[in-house]
Amino acid sequence: VNRLELAELNQDFFDKYIGPGKVSSVEEMKEFIKNDYVKYYDKQADALMNRDLNDMLIEKNQLPLPDEFIKRWLEHSEENVSLADIEAGYDDFAKSLRWSLIREELIRKYDLEVSEEEIFEGLKNQVRDMFKQYGLPVSDELIVLNTANKMAEDKEQMNKTYGELMTVKVFEAMKNNVTVEEKPISKEDFDALLDAERKKMETQELDAAATDVEQIDADDVVVEDLGTKEENDEEVTEGIEEW
Repeated sequence: VNRLELAELNQDFFDKYIGPGKVSSVEEMKEFIKNDYVKYYDKQADALMNRDLNDMLIEKNQLPLPDEFIKRWLEHSEENVSLADIEAGYDDFAKSLRWSLIREELIRKYDLEVSEEEIFEGLKNQVRDMFKQYGLPVSDELIVLNTANKMAEDKEQMNKTYGELMTVKVFEAMKNNVTVEEKPISKEDFDALLDAERKKMETQELDAAATDVEQIDADDVVVEDLGTKEENDEEVTEGIEEW
């Protein structure tokens, strides 16, 4: 017969479930948990603001694209994708492509880089977040290190982590060059805002599944007749400076 008993709130408990040496009392544990919640909501707020910045930049930088050429390219380069499918998903694809061009311009503008050390630290943070997601304690950094080392062997995972970290740096650079006005909001209202955003994303995913549109990485597209690099750079830069 198995029985559940309340654990003794001692240093062994703190080290196992919070992390070695991070807290040494119940009060410190409560403060640690509180800070975790603050970090969560800060992260969600940043995500919403980044989305707004993304949408605003795309709206103000309507870079001309050779739409018909891109559609033909997609039709001939992707198997089992009809022209109707491409038409249904083209607006999202074009938006992604424009953001890719704007993002690259911002990386050059702010001279942004992501080091190998930052990528590996990003992998370790992903492991820690995975443990937290499943309610598991992260008491052994050796497990985190070994798991991150295995992830680092996957080139696709490394590239994905690099892209995510670079995008974070892009938005941080933008926020450092704009005036951010903080507005108080209740937890209930903010949760409702997050819920509405999740439902919006779920609806978009369902629409994409219904039309069976192939998901294509805009960064891998080779586009002809987009104009010279200098012309595109000038258009993006002017739009950003105007904004």
